[in-house]
Formats: sequence, structure tokens, C-alpha cells
Amino acid sequence: MAKKEFISNRKCSLCGEIHGMALCPIINAKLEKHDKSKNRNFLMANVLLECIHKKISFQYLLKEYNELVSEWNDFPNDGIPVVCLDTPTEYFAAALDCNASKFFKKPEITTREFVDIISGDREDDFDITPNFDGKSGSIILNLNHVPAIEDLEENYLWPPEMHLEKKFFANKEPEYRLGIQVISVPKTRFQSVDTCSCYELELVSETNGNLRDFFEKKYDECWTDIAIDKSLDDEKFNIWINRLIRATQNNLLNWEKMRYHDRFSTVYGGTDVELYFDSDMKGNSSICIRTNKGLGTHFYWSEYQEWFNNNKSYWNRFNENIDEFRPWDDPMPELLPEEKIGEPLLKDNSSIRESIVKLEILFESIKKSEEIKISKDLRTKHIEYADTVVSSASLICNSRAHSILPYIGIIKLLIPDNEIINYQIYTGYCRDCDKYYIFERDYEEMLKAGIPLCNIFDKDNPQSKSNIPFRYKSQSVLSAMGYTVDKNVDLSSDRRHEILLEALKKDFFSIHDLLDFLNWLVATRKTQKKYTSAIEKWNEDINFIENYKKSERKTVYISSIHKK
Repeated sequence: MAKKEFISNRKCSLCGEIHGMALCPIINAKLEKHDKSKNRNFLMANVLLECIHKKISFQYLLKEYNELVSEWNDFPNDGIPVVCLDTPTEYFAAALDCNASKFFKKPEITTREFVDIISGDREDDFDITPNFDGKSGSIILNLNHVPAIEDLEENYLWPPEMHLEKKFFANKEPEYRLGIQVISVPKTRFQSVDTCSCYELELVSETNGNLRDFFEKKYDECWTDIAIDKSLDDEKFNIWINRLIRATQNNLLNWEKMRYHDRFSTVYGGTDVELYFDSDMKGNSSICIRTNKGLGTHFYWSEYQEWFNNNKSYWNRFNENIDEFRPWDDPMPELLPEEKIGEPLLKDNSSIRESIVKLEILFESIKKSEEIKISKDLRTKHIEYADTVVSSASLICNSRAHSILPYIGIIKLLIPDNEIINYQIYTGYCRDCDKYYIFERDYEEMLKAGIPLCNIFDKDNPQSKSNIPFRYKSQSVLSAMGYTVDKNVDLSSDRRHEILLEALKKDFFSIHDLLDFLNWLVATRKTQKKYTSAIEKWNEDINFIENYKKSERKTVYISSIHKK
């Protein structure tokens, strides 16, 4: 007989409705508001941190408090009806012999402390929630054997397990949640080893910060291990392999050889790609694709893998190096040549055969473009101070409908002795976006020669000040030479004037361009109080430049002035 599910018929004391096993909408709305707050205080997480510092069992402390609440609930109606709000914090503070303020910290401090605790060389593994489609669900990092936690709970038969979850939502950023599986029963001599009472406790959560950085670094190392398997004749494979072949043949991708034989990785826009190509057994080749740090897809020939693994297991029984596994009355079999493996399966599968041919085309294209050399046939294009250059892992525009044209880009660099030189670099130009794309490795190499006098867009940090385009030639040059009015740098007036004079004497720009730039700075910021100090310095520099070589300038009589 099936167990009858318990449904509460209690009327809510707030709204008078019966909610069954659900929360009252009034309470639920406030809990959701709490979950979305950026200034959340992670009380239980901070209690656990204090337990770690004091070497006191967190699980036993929770059991104490649970017993306290249970006893209060058993009191008659004229007893204590409501637990005071400060009771948990004060009880934990008394138990841990500390001030309750220890449990109230800035969220970023709490997450940073936990990242320090869970960091280390361990055999962690990833998992995904059932039916995860890449858009709604979770990728879970199981944090196995965290020393600080295991040492704390040595009296429990099962050490508590921690996990870091990346939870995906349909219409908002993923959330990173650190949780712990709390075991409520301590180890006793009579305890059954087959059962355990436990529950999940969420410690901290965030969308950006220390947890995200820790998770993504771990996930980057092994995202292919949990990628969803799909066949080589899948339509999505056909779309991606054609994109990759075309981009590779046009030298728009930077393929890097991995530690393993015939394994390569690259980034196509915001998509990570890993290719494994087996030259001897082409049917064993596969490719993994992951977009925007989400769940990856592994395209491979499943029938071949099953056939090959079964045969491989059989052949290993007869390997001369492991004679103990070979029955002495069995003859040594004649092994098939490796190039013959899989041919029977390919015979009647034209779509798979075409897919393997495309993988081979991609592999051959990668080998030809492992070292991109600037072709003498490419046209040159001068990149000016107001132009935007995007440093990226690939020369792919954010809009895949746009086409990228290859050029030899010529960028002006300010070298250490404050001279300007022309520097050649392989670049892809998007005419629609009016942006230049260069490989990250080439950008790093260019910085060794000097500072580029153009706007370099930081793709990883879109809000960076360096992503504000230059309006004036003097703006890019002065920025490279170290001119600033930032009060944190506190550059003296004499030093600012030295930089301005050096730039003018070397004809990096005209006096007119410089004055236009400084006056534009003052005009666009004069209504903002935070720029009061900066405006004073700019006005001082304007007066200094206006008086520079004043006697050498021609006098011009102005008959009238028209205000626009």
C-alpha cells in the first residue's frame, strides 16, 4: 500500500489561506528579494568559517541548535511562541566563544575565504543535473576530501561533502553556489554503515567573483569530460565543421597543439573547440564544442567506438605482455591492420564517411596554419589613433554574419625612449563594425616593442577605461607617455608640462590638437563634482600651452565672432 502524502490544512496566520506544503506568497516574495540582494550576509557560511578556525564540529553545533528549536516547539501555547531573531547568532557566538560580529562580513570576503579552503590538489570531478539541456540546469563540481572540513568532522562516519554548482537560468546570468552536505548523525559503535541522515546546506552564492573564477578555472581544464555526446551526422556538427574549416583556411583561428598526440584547441568567437584526429584510425576522431562557458557537445562516431572497444578488449587477452590472461589452449589470433578497423561499418554510412573526411580536411588545414606568416600578397592597412583594435583568441567578429578581411596592419608604437615607430602585425578587419582584430599572442608580442597609439579593446573587461575610444591624436599619445591628472597618481605640474613639451617638440601632434583635446576634457566634465581637481589641472596645462612659444606665433585680427 502506497504511503499517503502529507498535506497541511493549516490556515496561514498572515493571509488566512491554506497553502498546503507551499510557502505563503508574502514570505516567499521576501525570501526571493533576499536571494537577489547583492548585499546578502551568509550567516551559516561565516559560522562554519569560525568553526574551522576554532576546530569545533560544525555539524555537532547545528545539532545542538536544532535540539534547542525542537524543545521550544514542544512547549505549550503559553510558553515561548517565537524564537527571538538574535538567538541563533548569539547562541553560535557563545558556543564558539567569539563576538557575533564574526558572522557578518562582506560577501566577497566570505567567498574569498572559502575559495582558499577548497583550493588544493585533489581529484575533484564534475557532474550535471539530469536532463540538463545547456540552458536550464546545473554543472556541479564535487569537491572531494576538503582537508579543513574532514579534519573538523572526524567523529562522523561519513565526512561531509562539499560541492560548487553553476546553475543556469533561461533569462539571466548563471549563479555559482557553494554547498555542503551536512550529516546529522555522529559516528557511534551501534550505527549502521548502510544508512545516513543528511541534508544540503547552501553556504554562499554569487554571479561574479571568487567562486566564479575558481569554478571556471577548474571547468576549463576538463569541460570535455562531461560534454553531451552526439553523432557525427548531427546537423549541428555539419554547421560547425564548415565554419571551422573556412575560418582555419582563412587564417582567422589560432590553433594550439595540446599535450596529447594530434589534439588541438582554439576559440571561435565565444566558442571553445577541441579537436582530436587519429591519423591511423580516422573513425576514432572527434571534436568538442562549448559556447559561452556552458555545457559542451562531443561529436563522435558512437558505432565505431563500441565496435573498436569490444575488439580491443578481445585482442588485449592475447597480448604477449600479459600472458597470464591468455588461455593456453587458445591460438594467438591474427590481428587486423589498424587501417582496416571500422571499414565494415563505414561501407553503408555515407553521412559518417563525409563527416570524417571533413575532420581530416580541418586537421590538414590546421597543420598548414600552425604558424601564421604574414603573406607578401596581403594588402597593408594603417591603423590610426582613433581606430579600435580588439585583442582576441580568434579573428572572428561578434556578429557571425560579418566577414573579416585579412591585412598587414601597421600600428604606431611609442617605444621606451619616447619615439614613435611603425609596427607590422597580422590583422583581420571587419568593415561592418569598423574594428581590427588581432591574436592575443601577437598583441602580447607587440607590447614587448612598445605601447600602441590606438584604442585597444579589452574583450574580457568591457567596462574597462581602456575601451573608451580616442577622439584626438594627442589623447592616445599622451596616454601612452604617462600623462594623467588622476589624484591617485598625483603627477606634479612640472612633470605634466615636461611630457606635453616633449610631445610637441617631437611633433607627435600639433598645438591646436592638444588644446582642442584639453578644452574638450574641461567642457565635457565641468558639471561633475568628482572632476573638480582634474579640471583645475587641465586649465593649468591649457594656460601653460597657450603661452608656449607665444612670441613666435603670427598675429591675426578677427573682425567678428559667430556663436554656434
